[in-house]
Amino acid sequence: MRDINDITEISVSSPENKIFVNSIPHCGTHLVTSVLDLLGFNHSKRSHWQLKKPNFIKDNSLDKNLLKEIKNMLPVMKVKDQKTSLNWRSSTRFDSICAKWSGGTVPVSVGSPRQVRITVINKILKSAKSSEYIIGHVPHNTRTADIFRDGEWKGIFVIRDPRAMLLSELNHIRNRPHHIAYQYLFCELDNDFKRMDALLQGFDSEKKRGIISLDEMYRSMLDWENETNFIMARFEDLVGFRGGGNRKQGVECNQQCRFKAGKRQIYNPP
Repeated sequence: MRDINDITEISVSSPENKIFVNSIPHCGTHLVTSVLDLLGFNHSKRSHWQLKKPNFIKDNSLDKNLLKEIKNMLPVMKVKDQKTSLNWRSSTRFDSICAKWSGGTVPVSVGSPRQVRITVINKILKSAKSSEYIIGHVPHNTRTADIFRDGEWKGIFVIRDPRAMLLSELNHIRNRPHHIAYQYLFCELDNDFKRMDALLQGFDSEKKRGIISLDEMYRSMLDWENETNFIMARFEDLVGFRGGGNRKQGVECNQQCRFKAGKRQIYNPP
């Protein structure tokens, strides 16, 4: 058996599974999808209906009840070939609003959980084909886990050092004035120490949805590691020594991702 550090060539078969890349935001979702792209997978796309919203309507400039009435009067439009994901937007789309209530709901979105109808989750997942992946930020829930298991999905759960995740999240929000946390963090708080503490402890907002604590986010996700069709990939291991891991850990983590994706590895034969 060759040492793992001596492996320089990797050959794989063509993609054959559907992959769900699930993560806490800012923990390496797009790093994992970049690997999947190189392996021949494609990001699943689907068309759906959504409400038209004129540019002059701003969520924070109108009374919520008035805004709701205006939205109800707006026509719908079809969005074609949008990259598929499971996040808080899944609960606000037109096809979600009009879905049947049968089957109940499950939480979606890690930072600010929303209940999404199971019929909508199934509809989104069924749109994916073999050799495609979907990304999401979905807390662990037994009903959600059953959906992925029954649908024969393979999953990669991505996690990162909470300190690095916190800094990445803060910088992400800083550059996005329409983010749900921007108003509170950058209009009501006057320095980054207070902002980091707010993200660490969680907060409620009068105008927008709040964000739960960092501890709650991580605890809501950790049980994905115990699902037999999921593996856990640490961001630090994926990027190797430059990200806090080492080359051996990086190679091993990438190998696990490939195996979970259903790739037949032909290096290092027995």
